[in-house]
Amino acid sequence: HRLTGAFRTKAQQTNNMTLRENLGFGFMRDDAHVYCHDGPLRDRAGNLIEGIAIDSFRPLSRYLATDGVRAYACTFTWLRFTVLDVDAATFRLLDESHAVDANHVYFQNRKLAGASPARFRLLSESWGHDDRYLYHYGKRMRGADPATLRWVGAYLVDAQRVWYGGRALEGADAASFVSADEVAQDQATDRARPYRYGHADDPGPREQWERNWSPFFAARPELKGYWWHALIGQAVADVSTRELGGGYRVVGDQVYLHD
Repeated sequence: HRLTGAFRTKAQQTNNMTLRENLGFGFMRDDAHVYCHDGPLRDRAGNLIEGIAIDSFRPLSRYLATDGVRAYACTFTWLRFTVLDVDAATFRLLDESHAVDANHVYFQNRKLAGASPARFRLLSESWGHDDRYLYHYGKRMRGADPATLRWVGAYLVDAQRVWYGGRALEGADAASFVSADEVAQDQATDRARPYRYGHADDPGPREQWERNWSPFFAARPELKGYWWHALIGQAVADVSTRELGGGYRVVGDQVYLHD
């Protein structure tokens, strides 16, 4: 019978020498079953999945497959699958984990609540949105405004919120939020404070923030009223001044004549 890329394993040699067809993405099939990494497809309870159309079974990625009637999605339980009753004629892959049909948007083994398949767009492998909602790994983010979404370095920003790693940054000012990747990886700042890896970041003592941040702000004169400007003003005010007479004075560790 028809075989493509068939090979034998020890397990197969003990099974009446039945050959399995390699379908890719870790899936195989023979006359009796579809397999994933040597085990027949099982549901989350560990039961063998019945009714698979073996001849038309086609893996789409490591997580999603279809047999032209239903879809099969790998769950977070290793090598267990959820059977999805999809519209098979319109079911298609968007990336390794996201798919759509005429009625729903899917992330691996679950439907995205409220998502419009006609308007859904991916921003990355983890972020997607339609005209109403923003999703991170299939979870809907509350309060997001998809119409104003924009990337700022590693951060996703809308009109009111800043997002990183599936959560909104508490207290972050979206209007003044800018990327600072040249300072450090996943670094950013708003007017009030710097951030790194999605958390407020202490700029450190004067020597540290001058070394790390002064070149950044010096190259961006359009940024005004940020925390760095306040620290600079405070540092200038804290410099001691001592008059020596005759027009000489000491400012910090420098001697000046007049100005």
